[in-house]
Amino acid sequence: MTASKFSFVLFALTGLGNIVLKRLIDSQLAPDLVVTRAERMSYPYEQLPYIGDAASQSGVTCLVDVEGEKEVVRRGAELALIATYHRRIVGDVASQCGLAINLHPSILPRNRGASPFFWSIRNGDRDSGVTAHLLSERLDAGDICMQQSIPIVADETQSTLRRKLGVLAAEIAVKVVRAHSSRCLAFHPQFERDATSYPRLDDQRRQLNLTETGAAVVRHVNALRDWPLAMLGDRRVRQVLKVAPATAGALPAAMLAMEGTVCRVRAADTDLVLQLD
Repeated sequence: MTASKFSFVLFALTGLGNIVLKRLIDSQLAPDLVVTRAERMSYPYEQLPYIGDAASQSGVTCLVDVEGEKEVVRRGAELALIATYHRRIVGDVASQCGLAINLHPSILPRNRGASPFFWSIRNGDRDSGVTAHLLSERLDAGDICMQQSIPIVADETQSTLRRKLGVLAAEIAVKVVRAHSSRCLAFHPQFERDATSYPRLDDQRRQLNLTETGAAVVRHVNALRDWPLAMLGDRRVRQVLKVAPATAGALPAAMLAMEGTVCRVRAADTDLVLQLD
């Protein structure tokens, strides 16, 4: 006997995915299947269980990587919702979903790409948000059905922003599933003239650029707390302890003092006291 089509599949990773899954379950909208990845480490931004364990404890089937994707191809799904996933849903997987919607943690078309939490803070954006959009051939460029924003506060870190956007994504997920059930989802295209896209965060982009303003350096450090941390040479930077007046005669990027794990450096317009790892 051929297995019936899934009504609703959630592709999600530990973190934002946990918040979305819990809200769906609490709203009596649990997915038929969760597809995730095998994690090599615990979630670094706050204490959360592996999403596969959270799903199983709530009676939701969870499959990992290719195994889950193959099951979606085999059975199909009326609705697929993506709430952070480690690779693109394309080809046979996407074609077997009646409707596939991604919950991207930025205000599209701004901050397309794989590291929007980092870039939103790093670039000094005044706000961020979550956009529900159709999957498309071009990354994060599909038509939008729902979008909500929140302000980014002065001392925002990646940990705090991830939590806030997780709550927002969960609210939107519930609205999307209910609207899909009622056949009342409406979409509009993105405005390409407003589009920005940034690369995936790598070790090179973790390095501080002390020729930038002190404010930019502080944002860079905050954008990488509490993981994987900014880098100053071969040292990891935990936090900015103090912003101080610029030392007269010192050039930008100068190392002014070092005592244990605390150093004072010169940025373009100010001194910074950094706590190193």
